Amino acid sequence: MKARKIYVLIPLYNDWLSLSKLLRAIDKMIKKNNINILIINDCSTEKNKNSKHQFKDIKSVKVINLKRNLGHDRAIAVGLNILYKKKLFDYVITMDSDGEDNPKYIKSFIEKINEDKNVIIVAKRNTRSVNLVFSILYFLHLVILFIFVGKWINFGGYNCLSKLAVKNLLKEKTLWGNYPATIAISKTKIKFFNTHRSKRYYGPSQMTYFKLFLHSLSILAVFKKKIFYKVAVLISVNFLIILLYNNLILYIPAIVLLILALLILIMSVRENISWRHQVTKNIFSVSKLF
Repeated sequence: MKARKIYVLIPLYNDWLSLSKLLRAIDKMIKKNNINILIINDCSTEKNKNSKHQFKDIKSVKVINLKRNLGHDRAIAVGLNILYKKKLFDYVITMDSDGEDNPKYIKSFIEKINEDKNVIIVAKRNTRSVNLVFSILYFLHLVILFIFVGKWINFGGYNCLSKLAVKNLLKEKTLWGNYPATIAISKTKIKFFNTHRSKRYYGPSQMTYFKLFLHSLSILAVFKKKIFYKVAVLISVNFLIILLYNNLILYIPAIVLLILALLILIMSVRENISWRHQVTKNIFSVSKLF
């Protein structure tokens, strides 16, 4: 049987120290599997102080340096597009560079692709190493999403994609808006397994409350048609209640729903079907770490 070629795709912004530790950890985990690493350097403002590495089992480590900062999800989209165009892989594992996506689960991904070939394997997060306020806000985000869309998307960028799955994802313009939500609407079969979110290797989390708010909106934007329909129904019901009781306070739900719909509409402008044709324009250079 031909050895499967697996790429680990890692978007990165300034986390060079964490990346070095992560690569060493991956090298210890993979045990002679055909693993290559592709790093999408999302226009980091800090330079990599450790430009060369030595590994036992990792086959290669390449870095795509972007001209401008595109954001985490778009960096993943760029990487998937590059890999698919060059036909470099059989499977892609996407993960963060900071250590929160524990590399020990790479073994689980490799085991599960033996069970089913053309799937997306999603690492669900059972626990998160964040403070109480952030946990409450994140849970609120999940609840709002479930109310309007009927989906509980408690997973992020730690996933394993078959070549067919990548092909299907690249057809969706929402991939340029939000990666996990696009997986949720994908036509490809999805399998889940439970993981624990680890602590960052170095430094504080880069996910601020404002970034969480934008992240939540970007997920909602993927489901905008469903949400706009429900908002229209709820506002209609709200106005019927206003006609019956004629109280100014009753206008508040309608105003909140309108603001939510407007914010989702603004966020959905980020989605762009033509982004794949402009990928090469965003690449500044390509370098090799190993």
